Amino acid sequence: MTYIVLDMEWSQPVTKEKTVHRGDKALSVEIIQIGAAAVKDGKILDTAFNEYIKPIYYTKLTPRISKLTGITYDKLKDADDFERVLMRFRRWIRSVGGEQMIVIWGNEDVVLLKQQCDFFGCDGSWLPEWFNLQPIITKKYGINRPQMTLEAAVELVGEKSVLRYHSAVNDAYYTALVLSKTDNIPERLAWQRKVDYAHRHPFTSLVTEYHGRRKYKNISAALLSSEANSFSCPVCGRSYGMRSHAVMISDEEYLLVLNCCTNKSIAASLKLLCEEDGCTVHKKAQLCDTEQERLYNEILSSRGTFDFSSARRALRRK
Repeated sequence: MTYIVLDMEWSQPVTKEKTVHRGDKALSVEIIQIGAAAVKDGKILDTAFNEYIKPIYYTKLTPRISKLTGITYDKLKDADDFERVLMRFRRWIRSVGGEQMIVIWGNEDVVLLKQQCDFFGCDGSWLPEWFNLQPIITKKYGINRPQMTLEAAVELVGEKSVLRYHSAVNDAYYTALVLSKTDNIPERLAWQRKVDYAHRHPFTSLVTEYHGRRKYKNISAALLSSEANSFSCPVCGRSYGMRSHAVMISDEEYLLVLNCCTNKSIAASLKLLCEEDGCTVHKKAQLCDTEQERLYNEILSSRGTFDFSSARRALRRK
């Protein structure tokens, strides 16, 4: 897979009331620079795309945008229009070759690029599938917030910042640098898509948990209880049985991985908290990650599923 790392800079209307409309289409921003790099097999390729675009409508760059990006109208006045630059960007992507995906830092760039294509009547259907690298990095490094700056990510992967940020081509390079330091991209992307799916559906949660209060006299009684027999899927809400497909991690912990009715991979764990006065049942169901699936398949192939029906007899012999 070849990853086309894209970044853009844009100008905006001075006020919301100055937004340009064409029929029912609104031009929320106007792209003034497209920058891109390419990553293949964990390496940044020796090729890049960098072009300014002359704006048609939002020609007056606000002081904030000029200060942030270093772009002035003098850099844009002799540039080509959006359609010509887009055509050359398309040719550059083709020259890179291979099966491709676009990578961006944040959620805006591709959406705004497609929006501008639509506004100006340009063909944007050729753009490859895309994904946002930002949440993948925050999950990998355990960052407990939904967003982080690109500069922070570069530092996190152990690299130093030399080039100026908020230049499209420089930010594309920095994003490519972070991407090149990230392993197992397809697996991490598959997990992120599960998370995105859950966020897009208001009745979907990422995790359902159950903490039982009833005390059972021993592990075998807890295992054979109705509380331990089923779990609620966090995606579809349906109740699924535990007993027929779960594997035993230890006497107190069990794991089940299956696809729910929406074809999403779910991991359900059952834990028995045992104290002097008895055992309680704790259950957790969540969108399955790679490590849970690996552990489940490993135990399943070596020992098979756990026989709940013989749990009482087996545990009494201990």
